Amino acid sequence: MIPWSRAFRYRQTAWLLASAGIGYLLLLIGTAFHPASVTLGGLIAAAMVAAWFRQFREAVPSAGNLLDQDVFRRWLGAARHTQIMDPAARREFQRLALSCHESARQIAAQEPALYPELTEVLHTVVALTEQPSQAKRDRLVATHQQLQQLRDQVLLAPGRAVEPEASLTAQLQTLIQLNRTVQ
Repeated sequence: MIPWSRAFRYRQTAWLLASAGIGYLLLLIGTAFHPASVTLGGLIAAAMVAAWFRQFREAVPSAGNLLDQDVFRRWLGAARHTQIMDPAARREFQRLALSCHESARQIAAQEPALYPELTEVLHTVVALTEQPSQAKRDRLVATHQQLQQLRDQVLLAPGRAVEPEASLTAQLQTLIQLNRTVQ
């Protein structure tokens, strides 16, 4: 499945479609609609467009660092909620998830040793956005608040956490377990 909204974010997509269409039309006019030019020109134009859209086709996001914004957005976009949710609820879930991501990214910038736990928290955040329910929304709000509190703790004392790193790790592990238990 091609994520059409992502493909049409690029101006190049519109230019490619316009260029292929105009080129094909000029070829047809120039050859007086000769059957060979209709067939071959159509195949070439279709191949160009297909090759362009093929790069956007990624059913499952590639593995990568979820702390990277593009990778996280790809994972979030691939979550199964996109067709079944009402648009307002989907925006709220995505806003909360992106805010969780930003807090996790800021924590990781100050405390790189927490990368594994923060990555796991982000995996659970993506899972919470799938097949949404009120319980998952409440858990996502709680996760958002807890990550903001941890971020504030870490940012208030750069270089040395307010709490020992083991305590931060334990808090993140608890957060992961709570996120996994939500139905």
